[in-house]
Amino acid sequence: MTAPLLVIDHVSKRFPLKATLGDKLTARLSGRRAGGAVHAVTDVSLTVAQGEVVGIVGESGCGKSTLGRIVSGIYAPTEGSVLLDGQPVASGREEHVNKLTTRVQMIHQDPFASLNPRMKVGETISEGPRTHGLVPASEVRAKTRALLDQVGLEGAYADRFPHQFSGGQRQRIAIARALAMQPDLLVLDEAVASLDVSIQAQVLNLFLDLRRDLGLTALFISHDLSVVRHVCDRVAIMYLGRVVELAPADELYAKPEHP
Repeated sequence: MTAPLLVIDHVSKRFPLKATLGDKLTARLSGRRAGGAVHAVTDVSLTVAQGEVVGIVGESGCGKSTLGRIVSGIYAPTEGSVLLDGQPVASGREEHVNKLTTRVQMIHQDPFASLNPRMKVGETISEGPRTHGLVPASEVRAKTRALLDQVGLEGAYADRFPHQFSGGQRQRIAIARALAMQPDLLVLDEAVASLDVSIQAQVLNLFLDLRRDLGLTALFISHDLSVVRHVCDRVAIMYLGRVVELAPADELYAKPEHP
C-alpha cells in the first residue's frame, strides 16, 4: 500500500464573528464573552490516493467549499492539518495564510469571476508557470496554445479576452490555467454548477478525458448527486460541517446510510 497523496487530518475551521454593540452590552450584563464564531468545518479527516477522484457532497452551507479552500491553501485550518505528499499546503492562521505549494490548483464555480477581465486568456494561462519558472520563456506561447488545444479550444483564442467566450469555454480556460501549473491535485468547487445542462456534459466529458490521459487526482465538490456518481471513485457526505458518511460511489448509491 502506498501512502495517500492527500491527507486531511482532523481539520476544523471557525470564522470569528465581530461583536456588535448589542453583543457587548449583553456580554457585560451576563458576564460572558462577546462575539462568537461560525463553525464551518468540524473535525474532518479524509485521504485521497494518487489517481483517485473523491467527491464531496452536501447541502448548501455544509462546509464543503470551505474544506476545498483549506485543501487549496486559500484558508488555513483553525485546527488539524492538510498534507500533500507529507508536506503542509499552507502555513499561518486566520487571515494570515501563506500557500506553500503550487501543486494544488482550484477550479471555481464561476469562471467569469475567476478570470481577470483585463487580461487576454493566453496571459491568464501563462502567468503562473511563467512566474514560477515552470516553462522556459521561449516556450510559454507554444505551451499556452497546446493547453488550449488540450481543453478543446483553438490556440488562436489566446489573444482574446474572457468576455468574448461562452460560459462553457471560460470554464475550459479555467481548467487550462489550472493544468498549466502541472498540479498533483485539482480541487473542483461546483465546477459545472453554473453551466447549462448540455454544456455541463461537455465539460464533464473533458474532465474524464483529461483524467484518463493525465492520471489526474481530484477533490470534486458538488451538490449534484448524478454528476458525482458519474465521475467519482469514492464519495464523502458532509452535513453541518462534518463528514457523516464515506464510501465507494457504487456502494453509497446502492445503500446510503445518511438521509
